[in-house]
Amino acid sequence: WTCTMASQVRSLTDFTVVLFGRVNLEELHMATHMTVNLKSVQIIEIPLSRFLWMVFGVLLQLTVIIILFVFGSLWLAKTHVVTELLLNAVSLAFITDTDELVFHTMVPTIIRSLVMQTEPLPLQVPRSSHPPVRSTISLLTVV
Repeated sequence: WTCTMASQVRSLTDFTVVLFGRVNLEELHMATHMTVNLKSVQIIEIPLSRFLWMVFGVLLQLTVIIILFVFGSLWLAKTHVVTELLLNAVSLAFITDTDELVFHTMVPTIIRSLVMQTEPLPLQVPRSSHPPVRSTISLLTVV
């Protein structure tokens, strides 16, 4: 359960870092610049206002993750039978995947195909001699 929550937080962190690399800080209300090909869509630049809305969404998701982590851990700690423990952990993990299920069932096909064609944004990996802080924090959280 802790690994699932740590994975969710790392995913949100990566998402925010990648988006921040695409923000145009000079213009507040410009349009999002994209390159559209026959088989792919690439996001070039997003306005600061859209980035701030996305950060608001990330903060909401982070709040839900923290609440699920705390109360889910308490719920799992009160479970005494191993089979029930596994079932409860899978149930909690299902809650974190509900947003993807809703997306696949509620979003129109044309929008869903546009999202599927969008190329992943590259995460710039810093090259430094420092220890891997994110991995260390994730490991300490799990332990």
